[in-house]
Amino acid sequence: MAIDIDNAVCESCFTDIYLVNFIQQNGEEIEKCSVCGSDNDLGPLYAIDAGKLTDLFDPLIWMYSTVENFMPLPMLKGDGYEHWDNMIWNKLVDDWDIFDNYDVAQKIINMMYHVYSHDGETYDFLHSAVEIEADWYDHEEDVMNVSMYEWKYFCDEIRNENRFFPKKLNLDKLKYLLQANELILKKGFITYRGRKAACITPFVADKLLKPPSHKANVGRMNPKGISYFYCADSIKTVIHELRPLKNENVTVGIFSTTQNLKIVDLSNPFLESPFQYGKKLKSIYVLRKFMRELIEEISKLPDPNDPYLDYLPAQYVCEYIKVCGYDGIKYKSSQCDGRNFALFDDKHLRIGPIQFIQSPEMNYKFESKVV
Repeated sequence: MAIDIDNAVCESCFTDIYLVNFIQQNGEEIEKCSVCGSDNDLGPLYAIDAGKLTDLFDPLIWMYSTVENFMPLPMLKGDGYEHWDNMIWNKLVDDWDIFDNYDVAQKIINMMYHVYSHDGETYDFLHSAVEIEADWYDHEEDVMNVSMYEWKYFCDEIRNENRFFPKKLNLDKLKYLLQANELILKKGFITYRGRKAACITPFVADKLLKPPSHKANVGRMNPKGISYFYCADSIKTVIHELRPLKNENVTVGIFSTTQNLKIVDLSNPFLESPFQYGKKLKSIYVLRKFMRELIEEISKLPDPNDPYLDYLPAQYVCEYIKVCGYDGIKYKSSQCDGRNFALFDDKHLRIGPIQFIQSPEMNYKFESKVV
């Protein structure tokens, strides 16, 4: 049965990549979208019945409440709150960047929820200013702030009180966040690992693997004696992380995964797409301050006077991630805008070409040769 074009929304109506992929996988090809005006002149254009997106939108939509339900009356009547700039379609654009503009957002929300127009509560919601109540009130008792302080208490405890059996980290909460941020590195995924030295010849392949345990020094994610495979998303990130001196050359090995690896993505403190979490969205959103503190701790520059103590919280979390059956983590570089990986083993990695980079400049513009 052909799609009803009057009730269809296309992939170009949205900027959220999760929704775009969902429509491409579950939709049908159309010539032109009646909502945003996009056409298929430059290639196939996929669309889906707007009602089929309702289940995806519900967990996000109903995180919001009409402001009349919680905001003080003087504030509602005063000049401090702009009602008509805070309808649900405004919030989906401003808070989540799901749509390009308010008009398209309003059209699609009305298309999705028009079947509920007889429902007084839903009708009022769609015609009222809305906010996420927990965001509006920033009390210290608020669960988001409690989560933030919980992480700070844990960091202080593991550094100064209980090293191996800390009591101030809720492991159930941590496991929940790990599950919500799982990432699969597909077989064939490419990553880069380098070493620097004041030598004129590159390192051989086996010297680019993770060091044996007896040579493993303390690192950002690993304690002394436990070896991890640190790698990066690009050669540029590798060089930023290594920070070679003027007389040092860099050998970079290009590795590929030989099977799928399940890791935890701790590189982004924000929710990239609210739709990927389903019914877990509200819980994940409430815990986002905890997540931001965790990511900041893992990515920050250590105290040069005592990196051993500074690394302890990240090392504990990594050990827990490993115990939970993951293959590693992804995290932000503290030296540039790139991303790093700490993989707990290198047995599922195959080394390919090796590049030798002689005296990279401080701006990291360089030429390399394959050896």
